[in-house]
Amino acid sequence: MAPNKSDQPNQPNKPSKDWDSDEALSNLTMERAVHPTESEEDLARRVFLESLPIAALTIAHAAQHSGNERIRLDAAKYIVERNLGKIGDDPDAGGALERLMKELANNDSKPQPAHSPAHTAQPAQPAQPTEEAE
Repeated sequence: MAPNKSDQPNQPNKPSKDWDSDEALSNLTMERAVHPTESEEDLARRVFLESLPIAALTIAHAAQHSGNERIRLDAAKYIVERNLGKIGDDPDAGGALERLMKELANNDSKPQPAHSPAHTAQPAQPAQPTEEAE
């Protein structure tokens, strides 16, 4: 019989699948001993900041590889909105994505002649010397 995944020891660099509340409390006690003057809020903020890189990777991984379409969509929307802002929240300001979409739409709707004056290079005229009034 093949060993159950929960029977296998944790591999290095892989998070445990199960939450061990006794271990978490022990870790919190150790954090308190190392940082005795740190407030509860500062401790929580530090724990979140230390977990930020793996949390970002988790969201990015879910956006790309989740077996559930809804999770992929929600994770992808979260990433886009955190980086580019929500489209439609402030129609006057416009987010980066909305500005890009408008620019692309405007470029597609305007025919650009290949030989229009704006696209034809004109040789520069030499500057005419000016005489100063004496």
